[in-house]
Amino acid sequence: MRRYPGNGRFRQLVYSHVQEYRDPRVPPEHTAEKIVASIRGLDPPGRFLKEIPGTGRWAELGDNAAREKARKALRDASRRRKDAS
Repeated sequence: MRRYPGNGRFRQLVYSHVQEYRDPRVPPEHTAEKIVASIRGLDPPGRFLKEIPGTGRWAELGDNAAREKARKALRDASRRRKDAS
Protein backbone atom coordinates (compact mmCIF):
# COMPACT_ATOMS: atom_id res chain seq x y z
CA MET A 1 0.00 0.00 0.00
CA ARG A 2 2.97 2.31 0.36
CA ARG A 3 3.12 2.84 -3.38
CA TYR A 4 -0.03 4.93 -3.50
CA PRO A 5 0.54 8.71 -3.19
CA GLY A 6 -2.56 9.12 -1.04
CA ASN A 7 -1.12 6.78 1.58
CA GLY A 8 2.01 8.93 1.74
CA ARG A 9 -0.07 12.08 2.19
CA PHE A 10 -2.05 10.34 4.94
CA ARG A 11 1.15 9.36 6.79
CA GLN A 12 2.55 12.89 6.49
CA LEU A 13 -0.68 14.31 7.87
CA VAL A 14 -0.60 11.83 10.75
CA TYR A 15 3.02 12.69 11.60
CA SER A 16 2.18 16.41 11.54
CA HIS A 17 -0.53 15.81 14.19
CA VAL A 18 1.43 13.59 16.62
CA GLN A 19 2.15 16.44 19.04
CA GLU A 20 -1.54 17.38 19.15
CA TYR A 21 -2.44 13.69 19.69
CA ARG A 22 -0.08 13.55 22.69
CA ASP A 23 -1.55 16.71 24.23
CA PRO A 24 -3.77 15.52 27.11
CA ARG A 25 -6.02 18.58 26.69
CA VAL A 26 -7.05 17.53 23.18
CA PRO A 27 -9.27 14.44 22.83
CA PRO A 28 -7.72 11.87 20.44
CA GLU A 29 -11.07 11.66 18.62
CA HIS A 30 -10.76 15.36 17.74
CA THR A 31 -7.31 14.89 16.20
CA ALA A 32 -8.46 11.83 14.23
CA GLU A 33 -11.52 13.72 12.97
CA LYS A 34 -9.31 16.60 11.77
CA ILE A 35 -7.21 14.15 9.75
CA VAL A 36 -10.25 12.47 8.19
CA ALA A 37 -11.80 15.85 7.36
CA SER A 38 -8.52 17.03 5.80
CA ILE A 39 -8.29 13.96 3.56
CA ARG A 40 -11.94 14.09 2.55
CA GLY A 41 -11.72 17.83 1.97
CA LEU A 42 -9.08 17.51 -0.76
CA ASP A 43 -9.91 18.32 -4.37
CA PRO A 44 -10.57 15.68 -5.61
CA PRO A 45 -11.67 14.24 -2.24
CA GLY A 46 -9.48 11.61 -0.63
CA ARG A 47 -11.04 8.31 0.38
CA PHE A 48 -10.36 5.63 2.96
CA LEU A 49 -10.53 2.22 1.33
CA LYS A 50 -10.44 -1.38 2.46
CA GLU A 51 -9.86 -4.35 0.18
CA ILE A 52 -12.70 -6.84 0.03
CA PRO A 53 -11.00 -10.22 0.63
CA GLY A 54 -10.96 -12.60 -2.30
CA THR A 55 -12.44 -10.16 -4.80
CA GLY A 56 -9.62 -7.77 -5.63
CA ARG A 57 -12.14 -4.96 -5.19
CA TRP A 58 -12.13 -2.06 -2.77
CA ALA A 59 -14.86 -0.54 -0.61
CA GLU A 60 -14.93 2.94 0.89
CA LEU A 61 -14.87 3.10 4.68
CA GLY A 62 -17.49 5.07 6.55
CA ASP A 63 -16.70 7.92 8.92
CA ASN A 64 -16.34 5.78 12.05
CA ALA A 65 -13.98 3.30 10.41
CA ALA A 66 -11.94 6.13 8.84
CA ARG A 67 -11.59 7.84 12.24
CA GLU A 68 -10.51 4.55 13.81
CA LYS A 69 -7.91 4.10 11.07
CA ALA A 70 -6.60 7.62 11.75
CA ARG A 71 -6.50 6.97 15.52
CA LYS A 72 -4.53 3.75 15.01
CA ALA A 73 -2.10 5.54 12.70
CA LEU A 74 -1.68 8.31 15.30
CA ARG A 75 -1.05 5.73 18.05
CA ASP A 76 1.54 3.94 15.93
CA ALA A 77 3.28 7.16 14.89
CA SER A 78 3.35 8.38 18.49
CA ARG A 79 4.97 5.12 19.64
CA ARG A 80 7.55 5.23 16.84
CA ARG A 81 8.52 8.80 17.73
CA LYS A 82 8.75 7.85 21.41
CA ASP A 83 10.97 4.84 20.58
CA ALA A 84 13.22 7.01 18.41
CA SER A 85 13.75 9.51 21.24
